[in-house]
Amino acid sequence: MKGTFLVGTMLALITGFGIAAQAVEKVEPYALEEWAKRSDISNVSLSPDGEKLALLKIATKDGNPNLEVYDANDLGARPLIMDAKPMEITGFYWAADDKIIFSARLKVRDKIDGFNQGVYKYAGGVLTLDKDPKKSQWTKISEIGSVKSTLPTKPNKVLISVYEKGSRYPSYYEYDVDRNIRKLITRESPKVYLFSFDGEGNPQFGEGYDAQTDEFLTYYRKKGSKDWQLINRQHRGNFESWTPVGVDPLSPTDLLVIAHNGNNTTGLWSFNPDTLKYNELIYRRAGGDVSYRSHTNRYTNPDEITAVSYRVGRETKHEWFDGEEKAIYDQLKGLVPYADRMRINSRSRDGNSMVVFNTGPRDPGTYYLLKNSRFMVIGSKKPQFSSDNLADVKVINYKSRDGKDIEGFITVPNT
Repeated sequence: MKGTFLVGTMLALITGFGIAAQAVEKVEPYALEEWAKRSDISNVSLSPDGEKLALLKIATKDGNPNLEVYDANDLGARPLIMDAKPMEITGFYWAADDKIIFSARLKVRDKIDGFNQGVYKYAGGVLTLDKDPKKSQWTKISEIGSVKSTLPTKPNKVLISVYEKGSRYPSYYEYDVDRNIRKLITRESPKVYLFSFDGEGNPQFGEGYDAQTDEFLTYYRKKGSKDWQLINRQHRGNFESWTPVGVDPLSPTDLLVIAHNGNNTTGLWSFNPDTLKYNELIYRRAGGDVSYRSHTNRYTNPDEITAVSYRVGRETKHEWFDGEEKAIYDQLKGLVPYADRMRINSRSRDGNSMVVFNTGPRDPGTYYLLKNSRFMVIGSKKPQFSSDNLADVKVINYKSRDGKDIEGFITVPNT
């Protein structure tokens, strides 16, 4: 996809479809109960081929979420609606173009019973979609645990974590949703735990703790290796940040790390895991910490970092490494009303279709769909709130008692 792709497809046409209820008439002030309501829609995402759009929707005040699947080419058509009664659907993931893996819970007791026994029982299932919605069906999966990754480079497979009976540490399996079988990938242990994985499902980083020295430990596992390499020690009294975020694309034997490294603010560094030394400072600001943005197409660029992000007041700014991603972001920001905390929530494999989500002081959370040269409103998480009735948030600055500059935020009543 070229950086000019959106110039031709975004026609500044914002169309609404009645997936979520229309916003209520102006109410001042809004009742407290309105703020306490659960989101009308959530978990909005596209199938890998971009032809279907799924979301969770609560249709009634006291109802549970239903899973709704739409034709992404015609959001006005009747969707497939599925519930998991008597259980409540809590989330879902696309495992293939026609398969959705979902999780659900059921309240089985009113209070915690015994050691580590919560009030809910959990289960999972796979929904297989058919061209004829009436023939779509779901099957229950036992011992699925939780989905760690949808493994975008491996169709029909997901990475799941399961707590085996009697174990305090999870095991990770590659689960094949077509064949209903799983393959053990790795297990956590008292030495190395809290694993994170790369886009292909390979264990990459882990954590540990040395009780004798009171140090937090960070481990790295090179692709293709089964051995964990200790790459950082940090005393529990040291409040500097040290977070590995991936492999340095310009130097594949090195890692990208967000760390203070003795400075007042964090920066993005290239770090050698063998010598345990920093090779290069890639980006740092004196005025605040940095974070990072990942590529919006996880199918083609699952591990790519496209920008360094930082805050100036309430505004999030970026130093981009990828010009195409910057062009997409800039054009979307010009189309979304009250654009604030905006992100691409989901994107098709070919990159041509995407779900965009925005939230901010004047937007309680709105989903948009870019599809077939049209930019459409899918719906709002809180349609009872009107942007015109919500308030702006402004930045304030003041001196602390010890003379430091403090930045804060204040809501300005909308009168």
